Amino acid sequence: MFGEDVNGGPEDPPVMSVSLRGNPNGDQRGIIRNATVELKRQNPVNAFFVDLAHDVLSGIGVNGFDNKYAELSSKSSVTTKDKLELAYTVFDAVLAISTLPEGGKGGKVSEGGSGVKVEQAYKRPNNATTKAQRASVQGQPCVTCGISEGKMYADHKTPIVVEHYETGKIDKARMRAKESVQPQCPTCSSKQGAEMSRYSKAKKKENGL
Repeated sequence: MFGEDVNGGPEDPPVMSVSLRGNPNGDQRGIIRNATVELKRQNPVNAFFVDLAHDVLSGIGVNGFDNKYAELSSKSSVTTKDKLELAYTVFDAVLAISTLPEGGKGGKVSEGGSGVKVEQAYKRPNNATTKAQRASVQGQPCVTCGISEGKMYADHKTPIVVEHYETGKIDKARMRAKESVQPQCPTCSSKQGAEMSRYSKAKKKENGL
């Protein structure tokens, strides 16, 4: 999630500046939604904060749970696999929130950040995403903007670079589980990759690596 493939994607997607195809209103599933085109036209300030809230909640995994719950609510019957996938979205959201610095929870950020001393700089693990993971997200709408492209990327719900610096380790079995990824379009993947690259560089400096 691109330069240095900090989120463990199969390859570096190109940085693109393109008009979004599909739903121009972005993610309109569940309760957590993007601002619509009409809202952006009528109230740009409100629309900005709606999109900001959507991005923040997507970043910590809450939107993934919201979208999955909305998907299951529309089904006539729910399978055991569906229930497991929903449980994984809850687990990912809890993990993401639990690894936030104290400042992210309204407290004071400690000098040690997460409190975990990291001895080595992040390096993308081999086979960070599997063929099965990549296949599972094809044809699915982007978890960030709601569109679907010809090629979708398997985005780790908890970026593995964040897991590395916040917990000091990477659970490789969980990293390669299909339930640990979500679909992301090339544009959003590229944007998030740039953000994660900046995060990785900042963490390397913070830990003196």
